[in-house]
Amino acid sequence: MRGNFNSSQLVSLLSTWGHTDAQASLQDWAHQLSLWLGPFDAITLQGVHQSITTASASVRPQASMPGAQTLNEALQRVRSDLVNSISAWQRPRPGGSDDTEVAGEFAPYRTQYIELQRRMEWRLDPFRVHCRQVLSRTHSRLKQLADLDAALEQTLTKREKALLSKLPALLEQRFMQLKRHHDDGPHIVGWLSPFEREFRALILAEMNLRMEPIMGLIEAFANGTHTTQ
Repeated sequence: MRGNFNSSQLVSLLSTWGHTDAQASLQDWAHQLSLWLGPFDAITLQGVHQSITTASASVRPQASMPGAQTLNEALQRVRSDLVNSISAWQRPRPGGSDDTEVAGEFAPYRTQYIELQRRMEWRLDPFRVHCRQVLSRTHSRLKQLADLDAALEQTLTKREKALLSKLPALLEQRFMQLKRHHDDGPHIVGWLSPFEREFRALILAEMNLRMEPIMGLIEAFANGTHTTQ
């Protein structure tokens, strides 16, 4: 339920930082999916595929079921809340009269990035489940798609979390790189504003990546309901 991972904002941003190892890992995840799947995962996906190919009974849509536009509007509200959380954060100010005390400290950024990752999981993961439930109550083809998405999520979640959990470390490397190369020296904070823009760009790119499966489900729902009318 993902698009071309290699062309995502996340990979594009990391590539500008020169993290070739991270880019290779992301490409491997996108283009060599079979290497991520163990025997038990393959059995799970095989079972889902068999149920999809043999399913024939259609599901009668429920009158109270939300439409694709309703789901999309709800997703945009979730996205707006997350974007506001990202934009609202400000780096902690020291007790002194300037920012030099925090110029060399990455810890506040690490803490905030991990907190934003958790917030995205809390908001987006349940919404993805909700979208699958809606699709499952429409007709057989969309129910099959929802079942496949659930199986893929179960199979890939641990791998995805392990991969995304490395982003704070890559961000710290970028922090130290900018600190070392700034002409004004490590104790002047003029380079922090550009870094914070990159901080926000990275977490926004991760958010968009996490939203891709949900957007795919909603798009399929819109197309599926349109073709059955």
